[in-house]
Amino acid sequence: MSGSRRKPGPLGPFVDGYRAWLVGRGYSPSVVVRSLVTLGHLGRWLERNALAVDQLTAEAVSSFLAEYREDRGRLPGASVWPLLEHLRAEGAVAPEPPAVVAPVERLVGEYRVWLVCERGLAPVTVRASERFARRFLAGRVSAGDPSGVLGITADEVNAFLVRECARVSSGSAGCCTYRLRSLLRYLAVRGVADPGLAQAVPRVARWRDATIPHFPTRPEMGGLLASCDRQDATGARDYAVLLLLARLGLRAVEVSRLRLDDLDWRAGQIVVDGKAHRRDQLPLPGDVGEAIVGHLRHRGHRRGE
Repeated sequence: MSGSRRKPGPLGPFVDGYRAWLVGRGYSPSVVVRSLVTLGHLGRWLERNALAVDQLTAEAVSSFLAEYREDRGRLPGASVWPLLEHLRAEGAVAPEPPAVVAPVERLVGEYRVWLVCERGLAPVTVRASERFARRFLAGRVSAGDPSGVLGITADEVNAFLVRECARVSSGSAGCCTYRLRSLLRYLAVRGVADPGLAQAVPRVARWRDATIPHFPTRPEMGGLLASCDRQDATGARDYAVLLLLARLGLRAVEVSRLRLDDLDWRAGQIVVDGKAHRRDQLPLPGDVGEAIVGHLRHRGHRRGE
């Protein structure tokens, strides 16, 4: 398979055709690459289980996904169902009744691929968005609309959102609106929903000064930094942490993940393990570097005692 030294087993003859099939349907290059990697995983699974391509059924795909999840604790980088659809179109796999994979589940599976491959979201966010999409679509399924996507109106969107927000806290309501906009944008990309529907989702009101301020003002931050006793090990640590938060805009979890190997003193850069564990390089300001050095010196002195 192109870009990989590992052979895709009995699915090898279908690599080029599947690539062209994906490109012809407008899949992005990153999704195409991930889909071919998934083809390789599935092909090697068929080989290990002594199965021929024409024995690939929806049940076999489900077994592959269950085994993959159990061994690796995650799903393949791209959905397998489009591959099964392509193989059926090529006559390599026998057609199966449409009821084997519910239209809603197929659509939700494709939505998952979009969230992972196009948006690069973390697994926990993808799972929450997937469950939300399933609730929205399943509530609209009918005999004439098995996917639940035909003729969606702004009134229906708002009515669903009201029901969802009624059972969660005000903080979680914001997540509901985000997930609904994301789903509607995807449906618009698929051409099955009005692109303007995502804009019809109302925003959750957040009253100013109703809660503790999220960010201190510049004078408040200056006073907070000045309160750190940098001659003390704890104060030096707190000063370095506060500067990382204030100067680089890092989150607390990103600061907690920092290791010495993430600091490139010569280049004046720092590598941050951010959302979805994406590694990003940021410039290391001089005052932040000095604060980190001060903290490390105190820690070294304490270990030497």
